[in-house]
Amino acid sequence: MKTEIKKGLLDVTPDLQDSKARVRKAVLQLPKKQHSLMPRFVFGSFILLLIILVSTTWQSDDYVQGFSEETLNMYGLLDDEDNSEQYHKDLIIVKYGAFKNIEVSKQDVKKLISSYEAELPHSFDKVLKKNGITKSAYKEHFLTLKAHVQIVRESLLPHYGQMYPQFHQEIHEQLLLFDAVKEVGTEEDSFGASVNIRAVVLYEGKNARILTLIDEKKLIEEQLIIMPIRDKLTLKTGDEVILKNSLLTSVLTETGVRQFVVSQDITEITTDKTTKIPAMQKELKTLFEQINWENITKTKDPDVELLTMSGNYSVWYGDDIVIGSGDKGFIIRKEKLKTWGDEVIQKLKP
Repeated sequence: MKTEIKKGLLDVTPDLQDSKARVRKAVLQLPKKQHSLMPRFVFGSFILLLIILVSTTWQSDDYVQGFSEETLNMYGLLDDEDNSEQYHKDLIIVKYGAFKNIEVSKQDVKKLISSYEAELPHSFDKVLKKNGITKSAYKEHFLTLKAHVQIVRESLLPHYGQMYPQFHQEIHEQLLLFDAVKEVGTEEDSFGASVNIRAVVLYEGKNARILTLIDEKKLIEEQLIIMPIRDKLTLKTGDEVILKNSLLTSVLTETGVRQFVVSQDITEITTDKTTKIPAMQKELKTLFEQINWENITKTKDPDVELLTMSGNYSVWYGDDIVIGSGDKGFIIRKEKLKTWGDEVIQKLKP
């Protein structure tokens, strides 16, 4: 009888071993499930952050896929000029922007593209259609590139404005281009207008120097060139130099048109020979008539000879400058030369 009662109780009572196993399993698994939520949350947040960063900051590869004939053709849609050089310059500036870690936001790019589109002529859709270019392709390839270039330029140009406040923005842009070529360009990166120039130093300032070309020009103003000092040379009045891969630019300043030069490299030339510089007689005569000439005695050969149709003028450099013709001449004191140079540079300000 007892055996039957015990059997009946076992039939209606849950198996304690199974209950213990279920409870143990639940207890052991609960912390594990709670712990796994944190890595998922962190990982999800990290992915979200990446999406935000990618959507707000574009790298240069999103703008430029290297040289493209399609993009180059878009440069000439509004004019008939050869824009291959400008396209090449833009690619270098974009690459330099990446080198300098310039950030470009998607919002800024969209804003610039909208401003570009607003400036397009009403008939531009017909121009695109005629050349087989879709509006979206023009926007993606050309306008996006131009926006990127503008953002990089506007980020870097203030640096040159601080270093050379007397110079115009056109010169700052040339300095930016030369730095870009130096850092991210190749030996093949050269521009059609660049030349090598021989010149003589007249004035050496803090951030600018004035030189005279060893080449005849129609006007005496064209004989003088002004350059920003970027080298570490210690030059003085009368030193002869070669400016390599240089860009010459005429700029209207407060005192008239001035010639500016930006060079990739400058080398000093040492010579014992007299440097001969062709010069306009009329210009020199007008200038020299305003000066009192005195008797001079010079035994050594002149450093420079100014050659004119009606005679030559000899120039000796030293602490002061002596200019003479025959046994007559005049002296330009170094203090006066410095004052003259300071005034010329000061009046360059835009």
